[in-house]
This record gives sequence, C-alpha cells and structure tokens, in this order.
Amino acid sequence: MKKILFLLIMSMNFIDFNAYAYSFRVAGIYYNYLSKVDKTVSVSYNDDSYSPTYSGDIVIPETVVYGGTTYKVTNIGSRAFYGCKNVTSIVIPNSVTSFADRVFCDCVGLTSIEIPNGVTSIGECAFYGCTGLTNIEIPNGVTSIERYVFCNCEGLTSIEIPHGVTSIGECAFYECTGLTNVTIPSSVTNISDDNLRQGIFYGCKNLACVNVIVADIVDFCNISLLSKIPRFIRLIDENGGEIKEVVIPNTITTIGDNTFRNCNGLTSISIPNSITSIGNCAFYGCTGLTTLEIPSSVTSIGKDAFNGCSGLTSVKIPNSVTTIGEYSFYNCTGLTNLEVPSSVTKIGYYAFYRIKNIVYDGVATGSPWGAATVNGTFDGDFIFKDKDKTILTAYVGNKTDVIIPASTQQIEEIAFDGDTLTSITCLASIPPTCTNWWYSFGDTDKATCPLYVPEESLNYYRIADCWKDFYNVYPISAEGLTEVDTLVNEQTHYNLQGQRVKVVRNGLNIVRQGNGTASKVLVR
Repeated sequence: MKKILFLLIMSMNFIDFNAYAYSFRVAGIYYNYLSKVDKTVSVSYNDDSYSPTYSGDIVIPETVVYGGTTYKVTNIGSRAFYGCKNVTSIVIPNSVTSFADRVFCDCVGLTSIEIPNGVTSIGECAFYGCTGLTNIEIPNGVTSIERYVFCNCEGLTSIEIPHGVTSIGECAFYECTGLTNVTIPSSVTNISDDNLRQGIFYGCKNLACVNVIVADIVDFCNISLLSKIPRFIRLIDENGGEIKEVVIPNTITTIGDNTFRNCNGLTSISIPNSITSIGNCAFYGCTGLTTLEIPSSVTSIGKDAFNGCSGLTSVKIPNSVTTIGEYSFYNCTGLTNLEVPSSVTKIGYYAFYRIKNIVYDGVATGSPWGAATVNGTFDGDFIFKDKDKTILTAYVGNKTDVIIPASTQQIEEIAFDGDTLTSITCLASIPPTCTNWWYSFGDTDKATCPLYVPEESLNYYRIADCWKDFYNVYPISAEGLTEVDTLVNEQTHYNLQGQRVKVVRNGLNIVRQGNGTASKVLVR
C-alpha cells in the first residue's frame, strides 16, 4: 500500500494542475509549458472560453523568462489567437517550428503574417476565416497543407505552394473568393477526398485556372489527383512554360482515371502502343485537343474518357477496342463523323451523345440508348433504330424546319435534343408515338411551332399524346394532287422520305412555300 501511494505521489510531480489554459503570463502573452526539462513553451490564450485574448500588433519573443528560468518559444498552441478579431499583425520568432490547429481562426483583422522558415507543420483550420489576409508565404519545410487551413480567406489573391508539399487536405482553399492564381508543385501526389462536389477549391469563383507542374510525365500518369480540381488545368514544366504537347512513354501501360482531366491547354497527345486501356475521365474537358489516334493496343475506353472534348474533329478508333464506356464521347460536338469498328461489342449509355454522324455495322450490347445510337440506319438528316425506318432515334441535320418521313412510327426520347424547330411536317398517317412527350422535340416551343400533318390524319394528331401539345396543327394541302409541268419560283422541295432535294424530279414531291404552307405536288 505504501509503495502504491509513493508511486502516486511521484507521478503527481509531473502533472501541472493549472486550471487555466495557460501556465504563465509575461508581457501580456500567455504561455503553456511544453517541456520543463527542455525549457520549451507554446503561446496560449487566457481561459477556457476561447474569448478574444489579444488585439493590435503582436510581437512574440523567441525566448521568455519566468520564475528565473528562460524558456524557448517553439509552438503556437491550439486556438491561441482564436477569434481575436482586433489583431492586425503578428511577428513570430524563428524559434517556432509548428502551428497547432485553429491558431488564427477568425482573426478577420489580420492583414499580414510572416511564417518563419523553420515551421514544418501547420495545423488544420489554422487560418480559417482570416478574411483580411491578402498574401501568405508557406515555408519550404511544410510537407502537408491540412484540411480547411485557408478556408474562407476571402482576401487571398495568390498563394505559392512550396515544392516540399506532398498532400493537400480537403477544402483547404474553400471559399477563397479572391484567389486568382494557384500553382500546385510536382511533389504533390495526393489531394484528399471530401464530401463536397467541387473539392479543395470549392467557391473559388475567381480562380479561372490551376497550374500543375509536371516534372516527370511517367510519375504524372501514375497518380490521380486532377479529379479533385474542378477548374481548368494548365500543365507547366519546371521552368514555368506551358505544356501543350504530351508524348506518353511506352513504359506506361494504362492512362489512368482523370489523368489529363480539364487540361484544356493540351493540344496534342501521342499515345504509345503499350497502352491497353484509357481510364474514366482520362481526357475529360480537354477542349484544346483537335485530333486523336488511339493505338491498336487499346481494348477499352472508360466512361467519360473524352467527355466535353468539343475541339476534337477527328478520332480514329482501332478494331482492337471492344468496350466503349458511358458518356465516353459525350458532347464532342466538333466530331462530325465517327467510325466505330465492329469489334466494339459493348457501348455505354449516352456514349456518342450529340455526335451527328456515326458509322457502325456491328452489334453492340449495353443500354438501349447507347446501342440504338450506333446500330442505326442513316437516312439523310435522320437516324433510325431499324432498317425499316420506323423508330426515329436522332435528328442530325442543321435545319429548323423538318419533315419527318412517312415510315416513322415512334420517336425516341431526345431525338431532337438541343434543337429549336420552327416548323415540323410529319408525313406519317398514324401519329408516331413519343417515348417521352416532354423531351422528344428538344427546345421547340409547341405554342408557336406549326405542325403540318396529312389532312386525313388531322384529328388523330390533335388528340394523340405529345402531338396534341402543338397549338397550331395544319393539314398538308391535299386537294388531290397538284399537277404541274414545271415549277416556277419554287421554295423548298422534299421527297416523300422527308429529304430536302436540290433537283426536282418527275413524280410526287413535297413543296414548302414561303408562307409556311406545304403541299404534295406531282411534277411531270
């Protein structure tokens, strides 16, 4: 029992029973002991309520004398200046090597601070809400930027991340609305995930571009961090020059997910025969790419791989490819023609959305939309799902007045997506069904767009789903057939399949007059 009591008394000698958040105070600054043996202390606050302790210009000494002993200041403690809204500047001695978490949180009056070069660690939320800070220099010894460290620093306009940093925490620059320029060094290999869709630069509305230094293209291809950067990416070399052309070495076998995501300055990329797969979002948003040749070694193209590459005008897909993921060429609006080899047996949802002309003679499995888009029969301005041209899947023309062929029995969802039609003529005697009455005609205003239908079917169209929403439904003039030997002052001419023709041939034609009326005309 005596032995136990002795050990308890001995252990109590090492415990500081100070009920306050500080151990002592000198010249208006509060300190906590870090080690009495090493004679080191940290800067603290005056009580447990986190009420503002300091104001004005603060100068922290390198050493402080208390009780006849000299202590070295090596740390700014947790919440030391938390909520000190009237602090305008702080001078930190070179003896300080670390900042704890939330040290300057909500110091809205703080306009400048110089972090000593000896600092190697800055805790999370350290400068959270320091809206008055306009510039800050992170020392080279810092290896990690913790989460929320500069969150809501609205006054920051630029920040330089040193080459020693290897990771950036979630929401590190959240709502830094004044930030216009950021450069991420090649040493960064990890950017933390978070539950915010926009990641570490969420709310940085004036940040138009993020510079990413690429020291080694092999290392760059083997990490995936760009998915966390929602802005346009500017690849630069170590000398600050922009990288517009990339040659991937043949030591790389896979282009990983997000590798070149949003690198809109990239204009050319050479993919070697060593590459077997192109990952998800690999070239997402690379609007500067104009041409691309995929090597014959590639067997799969991931989802969203080229999503939004609006500058692409030419892509060659080899017959080694068997899988094309969903949204892979989504919104590649510059692609006017795309040949898909018959080797492709799986096509994802919306894989070729808004590509106007696709050549494909294979049989693909997958989503009905994806398969239908490429397994189509092309007929002038229209793509049909079947050879009999009964299921209309897409309008690929550029006119605003369209004539839907008489063979049409069904109009698929988004067949006219993005189109604003000014006039529609449907030659089908039975109103085609619409798989989605709301989206089938894109952005067309059914209150103003006239609809012309066969006279004998007029009443059917007026009660049919989708078609009944058109306010102005007119019969195609059918006073029998107008017989003429020649056409004088003709307007626009179509054959019975709804295709516009430049040369009017003998036989039955459709003529659209300048006043918008349409009629069947027999030319002899």
